[in-house]
Amino acid sequence: CGFSKRETLARMERAKVDPSSIRAIIVTHEHSDHIAGLDVVSRALRVPVYASVGTVDSKKKIRDIQNVHSFRAREALEIAGIHIIAFPTSHDAADPIGMRFECGNDVIGYATDTGILSMESFEMLMNCRILALESNHDPDMLRTGPYPYPLKKRVASDIGHLSNAQSGIGLTKLLCDDLECVIGMHLSETNNLPALARDSLQTVVTRQDHPAHVAVAAQSRPISIL
Repeated sequence: CGFSKRETLARMERAKVDPSSIRAIIVTHEHSDHIAGLDVVSRALRVPVYASVGTVDSKKKIRDIQNVHSFRAREALEIAGIHIIAFPTSHDAADPIGMRFECGNDVIGYATDTGILSMESFEMLMNCRILALESNHDPDMLRTGPYPYPLKKRVASDIGHLSNAQSGIGLTKLLCDDLECVIGMHLSETNNLPALARDSLQTVVTRQDHPAHVAVAAQSRPISIL
């Protein structure tokens, strides 16, 4: 929810999502690119906001939202018939989370804004039909790019962001019979290229002769997986 209300609604329209169908907003962490439009969008959609205890405590902007609910990592949520399990990620935020969504036998896994994938993360991302996995940067582009050295060090650290290579290595452990689609997420526009992120994931899928479809998400437009 890092966009304005106007941009959020425009992207929902392009993705053919009816705003009245939205039942809740779940926040992964408190960084501005994830919460800039949170208050306005949640009021416009008239839906509750869910965030981890540490995330709520870290930002007055989140605490002041009228209909905000806090939960702890590893605590299960039931929203709109979907069973949601949040798990800790490794990021320089107060209490960041990834999520596993279960509905019947269908499972979606979501993990972005993390510098590593822990054993717990792997457990939570097993047996997904759709896997949304961070593929933030190409290490060579980051190393030679325009970011100042402290920021480069932060991005590449264990509390930063997964590289294309790290995402690919993670995918090798998460391929399963149920997996239909893997999406490279949170691509840097400065330190990555969609083709590089896609190739890293596609190489793993091809090497294992797996039928999963590989896609990558762009910052400038929504992606819809049908």
